[in-house]
Amino acid sequence: HNEDHYAYSANYQHFGATKTWYGIPGADAEAFEEAMRQAVPELFEGQPDLLFQLVTLMPPDQLRKAGVRVYALDQRAGQFVITFPQAYHAGFNHGFNFNEAVNFAPADWEPWGAMGVQRLQDFRRHPCFSHDELLLTAAARDSSITTAKWLAPALQRTCARELSDRAIFATRHRELAPHNCTLYTEDPAATGTCQLKFVVEEEDLPEDDYQCQYCKAYTYLTQFRCHKTGKTVCLPHVETYDCCGEPLTQRLTGPDHTLRYRIGDDALKALVLKVQERARIPEAWGEKLDKMLEDEPKPQLKVLHNLLNEGEKIPYHLPGLQDLAAFVQRCDKWVEEATNYITRKQQNRRKNEKAWRKGTSKAAQLEERDREVRRVENIYALLAEADKLSFDCPQMAALEEKTREIEKFRQDVNVALMNPNIRSVQEVEDLVESARNFNVDIPEVEGLEH
Repeated sequence: HNEDHYAYSANYQHFGATKTWYGIPGADAEAFEEAMRQAVPELFEGQPDLLFQLVTLMPPDQLRKAGVRVYALDQRAGQFVITFPQAYHAGFNHGFNFNEAVNFAPADWEPWGAMGVQRLQDFRRHPCFSHDELLLTAAARDSSITTAKWLAPALQRTCARELSDRAIFATRHRELAPHNCTLYTEDPAATGTCQLKFVVEEEDLPEDDYQCQYCKAYTYLTQFRCHKTGKTVCLPHVETYDCCGEPLTQRLTGPDHTLRYRIGDDALKALVLKVQERARIPEAWGEKLDKMLEDEPKPQLKVLHNLLNEGEKIPYHLPGLQDLAAFVQRCDKWVEEATNYITRKQQNRRKNEKAWRKGTSKAAQLEERDREVRRVENIYALLAEADKLSFDCPQMAALEEKTREIEKFRQDVNVALMNPNIRSVQEVEDLVESARNFNVDIPEVEGLEH
């Protein structure tokens, strides 16, 4: 057999004799079922759901001759055996043993689970739970992006199926009901002369109240209810199953039946859209990053920061986030270094000078470091680095303006040095003093001071 709802299973042997397993991959399930029908057609004619009953075995070598892959393994104490969705498996024990098994469902199981429910419905077998209720409960209780990733396509598929069933039912209803009867609306007051009750109720019902009497499926989202017998039928089987003996036209238009929606069309579509948008949050962020890099040869550092902050708040792995963080960190370091030359830090200079007067080794180190930092070549190196980094920020324009001022000052100094007689002592002293405003050591100033 394979598991109900095509679930995974885990089987652990606590102690005892060996258990031998035979397994057929889920991809070969249909081939296996066809081989079984070909081998014992008379059994399937009397019992179409024979494969659910765990009473029929077929030799593995005969299956392999039919093109079905069959594998075997021996399980012993302390070992797990995992079966995958739709995979048929069988086995026997070589003696007394004790095994424990459980079904489980990771996120990748969901499409298999939906197919498993359809298979149960096709054979009119009782499901273990409502797959639709599972999806809506997950949507209501788990707002994580990880859940939305598998939930969005599942809800989309469910919504499409449900709206199709409702539309087909409404079309059939219009064919049988009076021309002025309106059914397919969420406004109970707009039913015209039609007496079929229509309600949207968000409250959950006990499982027995939304299980189809014909196919045994849980019809969680939509129920056609008969008030005479208390029976519920799913929309696809309203015409197949006679719930109370009334003619179909009377059942579809009379007062003794109710069409109940757990959630209306618009609300269902809105729920799907909400989960889809949540699932797309990582991709949407990545698209914003790509668009910014494509449209802006030199993006603004502020924009990069905003995008980084947005990405860090998204609780999901973003492929480009780490690279963006490293790039922004390097840009921030550049801004920090550039700020040293844009603004004056007289307070730090005074501290260094005070330490220098004390004549300590630390003072010498500070003086050496300060002299290295104050080299005018550093400004040009910073601008060259900014050009390679390809970003933009206000400090960049300020630093470029600073270089233009320095160039102008150096020209004035060179003019004064070449023609010392055309300037007064005060003018030369003013030039020397103005050099302090640049917060860098300009080589020509030494000649000017001399």
